[in-house]
Amino acid sequence: MTGKIYKENNQGNKISKISDYISKIKDTVILSVDHKEVVNKYDSQKSFFFLDPPYENSNKLYYEDSIDYEEMAFILSNIDGNFLLTIIDSPSKKKIFKNFKIHKIRVPPGSGHTKAKIGGKFRYELIITNY
Repeated sequence: MTGKIYKENNQGNKISKISDYISKIKDTVILSVDHKEVVNKYDSQKSFFFLDPPYENSNKLYYEDSIDYEEMAFILSNIDGNFLLTIIDSPSKKKIFKNFKIHKIRVPPGSGHTKAKIGGKFRYELIITNY
């Protein structure tokens, strides 16, 4: 993947289109729970899972920031649906998820709440999929 994934946003424009967004996601289930629970309950050939686990060593930014990525890779290798996983780039993550498609992207400082945690520098994340 190349190019920018972030651009300046006009929040007023988004708010004016909220009914369009609602109709597009009317059958979508959005949860903030353990991935094992979600996959177990919702996996099917029509399922799409977006996984965005907590950053490791995030100084208590999350309730739980410890993930067993080897277990996650095993679970994801056995699902019927598709998934997209975003995580911080590291050699160990690339090794664990080597059987999937991996794209490395450069994320600018100030995107989200990570600026203070990472010192305002660009960072790299991995987008991992099974499709």
